[in-house]
Amino acid sequence: MPYLLDLEKLQLGDIILQSGTSKFSWWIKKGTRSDYSHAMLYVGHSIIHALTEGVYSTNPQRIIVNSDRHLKVLRSKSQLTESSRNIICNYARNLSGSLYNKVEAISSPILNRFDKEAISSGQFCSRLVAQAYKQAGISISNNPDYTTPENINKSSSLIEVKNCLIVAEQRHIDFAATDDPILENQKRTFQWLNVARTLFANRRIKIQTINDVAEALMENQDLDNEISKHIKDSKYLEHYDYDKVTNSYRYNLPLFIKKYQETDIDLFFQELNKEPDLILRHSNNYFQSGLNYAHLGLEFHKLHTELYKNLLKLSEERISILFQFATIIRQPKLIEITNYLLTYIKKII
Repeated sequence: MPYLLDLEKLQLGDIILQSGTSKFSWWIKKGTRSDYSHAMLYVGHSIIHALTEGVYSTNPQRIIVNSDRHLKVLRSKSQLTESSRNIICNYARNLSGSLYNKVEAISSPILNRFDKEAISSGQFCSRLVAQAYKQAGISISNNPDYTTPENINKSSSLIEVKNCLIVAEQRHIDFAATDDPILENQKRTFQWLNVARTLFANRRIKIQTINDVAEALMENQDLDNEISKHIKDSKYLEHYDYDKVTNSYRYNLPLFIKKYQETDIDLFFQELNKEPDLILRHSNNYFQSGLNYAHLGLEFHKLHTELYKNLLKLSEERISILFQFATIIRQPKLIEITNYLLTYIKKII
């Protein structure tokens, strides 16, 4: 019987362990004597994890397993403060784009026993999770730089959260089988980011993330034009609009009403609940990119300022549909909430 995560039961910072079925997953489970081969971090309607392709986000509704024993949710024994949750989640998000380090991942069962620091800034799944918690001053492993999914599973700092799975209906299975726009965005991001890695490597500067590029450009502004050209050529800046193709109902009231009739009111709340976090993150990035552009005048920052502005406009379009729908079904509180979000975005952009 297929299962997926029940998002209503999850909290920011929850750790999700998965029993994978690939050959590499089998090796990890055998080598660590564990039922689990993969660790992920829930950051709010999205999961951050490290796979061999690199670090990126995943829609948790795309994770379908064949047994309720193949997913396990762990949570900090001590109640996380809002500040701690933000530190953990933001740290993980900022690792997006990082390369996977298979050698260090394979070495982690042995090196976890020692006080050995990471050789590189490369990532693997359990390192990402443990290091994110370390940023908030919480130790979930003997050595966060070299930890395994089983180390996390047996951590005395964590407890299991029961009943976090639901039986997957056919609509869930159908959705999980559709093309994933996140994978396309990952492809476009790595296309220009790999070029930037090479350019900076020639100057003995190691690059993992987009933030690393932004920081390195401060002292290497002569690379701005070349990197910006590759960013534009990769179509990375245009991917934000891809959601209109894959989820057109979010931007068209008749389509939204039809989709709602096929599901239920949960659709409205699923769409609404993810927006505040997106708006907060995109507005913060919009502000920081704009500030960097005003300070340095680099095209790299100008391009990202425009990107985050476009992402905010996209949220505005989606929320406008929700506002209209709330008006149709005559829900004053939902009208008030969606109108507040629309007003907030208008003030920013």
